Amino acid sequence: MKLRTILTTYACVGSLLLAQACSARANDPGGRPPGEGPGPGPGPVDPTEKVLKDAPFPVGAALVPALLRTNSAYAETVKNEMNSVTPENAMKMDALSLGPGQYKYTDADYLVKFAEDNGMRVHGHALVWYYIVPSWIRNFQGDRDAWIDLMTTYITDVVTHFKGKVTSWDVVNESFLDDGSWREGNDDPLKNL
Repeated sequence: MKLRTILTTYACVGSLLLAQACSARANDPGGRPPGEGPGPGPGPVDPTEKVLKDAPFPVGAALVPALLRTNSAYAETVKNEMNSVTPENAMKMDALSLGPGQYKYTDADYLVKFAEDNGMRVHGHALVWYYIVPSWIRNFQGDRDAWIDLMTTYITDVVTHFKGKVTSWDVVNESFLDDGSWREGNDDPLKNL
């Protein structure tokens, strides 16, 4: 219950900061075109102005590369409104890893290239997650040391592939339950630690 309260508080504070930043920008005389000066107060905010994209902090969404490729309205909205992108599933282990040392980066590379072409940062999500796990991980046979070596190699390979292109990562996602206890289950990649 405490964790939920803390997360709710962070979400509320984040929303307030976003609203304040957008309001401050709309009311900032320095943000007006040259020659318009401070005047009596701000006029209406132009709905075509890219207030969020130009925010001084990351504003983005979890994206689906297939939609970026095929849905022009989706791609244009992302280009015009966001300065940060996160892959919804394209960088998760099940999407990237075909087996030990075997990778399929096609969708993740597409998303990274889209972000580079549009001046956006990329947040990698997620190197290790309990939910969508490839069968070779679920069926792992070996001791703790072999497991640590396998995970270290996997994480190093993926992070190295995206070096200089991905700004930040969720390394381990949702390893704890809402009550703060350790998540355990047959599909959990951390079960062997």
